[in-house]
Amino acid sequence: IFAEGSHKFLARSRTRHSERFEWKRADELEAYRGPGPREYGGKLKPGSSLANRRRGHQLVVGARYEKTRERVLPAEARFLGYMIGDGCARNQTPMWTNVDPVVRASFEECVRSLGGNTKRADEQTLRVNSGVGHGPGRVHHLRQLLERHGVQGKTAHDKRVPVAIFRADNEAVAHFLAAYFECDGTKTGHYQSSIGSVSRGLLEDCQHLLARLGVRSALRQKRGTYKGKPHLSWCLSIYDEATFYAAVPVVGAKAQDSARFSTRYIREDGVLLDTVVSVRAAGERSCWCIRVEHDESFLANGVVTHNTSAIQFAIAQAIARDPRI
Repeated sequence: IFAEGSHKFLARSRTRHSERFEWKRADELEAYRGPGPREYGGKLKPGSSLANRRRGHQLVVGARYEKTRERVLPAEARFLGYMIGDGCARNQTPMWTNVDPVVRASFEECVRSLGGNTKRADEQTLRVNSGVGHGPGRVHHLRQLLERHGVQGKTAHDKRVPVAIFRADNEAVAHFLAAYFECDGTKTGHYQSSIGSVSRGLLEDCQHLLARLGVRSALRQKRGTYKGKPHLSWCLSIYDEATFYAAVPVVGAKAQDSARFSTRYIREDGVLLDTVVSVRAAGERSCWCIRVEHDESFLANGVVTHNTSAIQFAIAQAIARDPRI
């Protein structure tokens, strides 16, 4: 997390007989005092990093705050989620592969509603065709749509959530996440639902979107083998499964059922703790002052943080002393 020293975070204060949560300045928080090196006497300074000790994954907070809203239809959001999940958009004609018949029907409906059509390439793969124009000069408007959103030509390692989805309303966000989860998500019995990908950036983007819908998640690294060679991928574990399935309209075999949702690693009061493990200076940087009405708090990569009122007060005092600032 890159933060100015006076910025406040919700921290746990624990004594021998009790514990409570209170707002603490970044430069007042104590770092993890376990084994290993500590910097700056255990104090969190500007440019500090917070890490999730349970997962061993370092969190770098830089949530996207868009100034504008962009209208994205649910069908378009789903189409983008499907193509990012199980699509191949590196050729002239986009291709999409999935074996779930309900999900395939949903994908075909999305394509039809966007003015295109599909043709079966084999038992599992659909070819996405455009319904606009005929002959050599015809326009493949669905390929143009993928190009406009930065999906066309990307490999699995390069895929990211389109900027338009970040600017869209929560309905479009939910449909995008539903389609992507139907492709790359995992839901097996009583085990925790998760999303897997070789693109860390893509899952970090999804983590931002899940936080907008009130769903907590954690990103961790996975090391395995693929075709006999070492293989590195990433897994995004979904903690608030009941909230996730209530907000995200998943269809097919991975849709919500009567299975009991997992609540592992979550305290009874719903708080999921991250531990400060290291501190390092970052020098001078530009800062955004963010203000939220009513509860005066917001989430940044799942970390609870407070309005930047302390910074604004300091700036106001400085301007009062010297109007030339």
